[in-house]
Amino acid sequence: MSKTVQEKEPGSAPLRRAATILDAVAAAREGVPLQHICDAVGLPVSTTHRLLQSLLAIGYLAFDAERKRYRIGSRLVRLVHISQDTATIKMQADPLLTALANRFRQTAFLTQLVGEELELVTYALPDEPLGSAIYPGGRFPIHATATGKATFAFQPEAVVDRLLRRPLEKLQPATLADPEAVRRELETVRQLGYAVIDSEFDPGVFAIGCPVISASGSVTFAVALVGLGENMRNDHTIEAYAAALKATARDLATLIARA
Repeated sequence: MSKTVQEKEPGSAPLRRAATILDAVAAAREGVPLQHICDAVGLPVSTTHRLLQSLLAIGYLAFDAERKRYRIGSRLVRLVHISQDTATIKMQADPLLTALANRFRQTAFLTQLVGEELELVTYALPDEPLGSAIYPGGRFPIHATATGKATFAFQPEAVVDRLLRRPLEKLQPATLADPEAVRRELETVRQLGYAVIDSEFDPGVFAIGCPVISASGSVTFAVALVGLGENMRNDHTIEAYAAALKATARDLATLIARA
């Protein structure tokens, strides 16, 4: 007697089909067109499209409208990153952060998005700091920190909306506490590819942060330099810090993808 489909492949048919779609999309870094997915799943276009819409709605897939291709979504990437061994990521990130810290003689650090909060993963202090070294804290709000802005500028609008509905604490005179002003700031961060704070979280403290953008375009990690504003502004231009952080972020994205 031949085995039933259920005996051959445990689980419901819709879940198996969704898993097959995710497998097909994950295997292609440049994204996958609809017909390729139909061929992989062995279903008509209408059925495949309906399954794709469900996966898009929950953030497991994303759609590149310009290129007409599907790719892995930010929610699924975050789940993978959260499940990764933090110790492994720290071990891979520390040499890059140390090089960055010693180059600019300021503290370099890495944060990770867990749920809707940022957590400090690791940091490196320079061997010869330029003035007093600043230690990164444990809070990274969306409106007043460099990695907060650099991370949340690349999150889905629904996430940003929820965070901006909460009261925004006016930590310093320079802190942006108006939700619309924060939205405009996040748009600027998306355009520039980095975020800057100057006495917005702590008085006299300057920081510049850069998103670590995964191959799928999602952002779970951010890297930053922090120090006393007077020293950092006088020592290098913002463009120099940003260029170095972007290069480090690209290296981190490659390493984290392999972790």
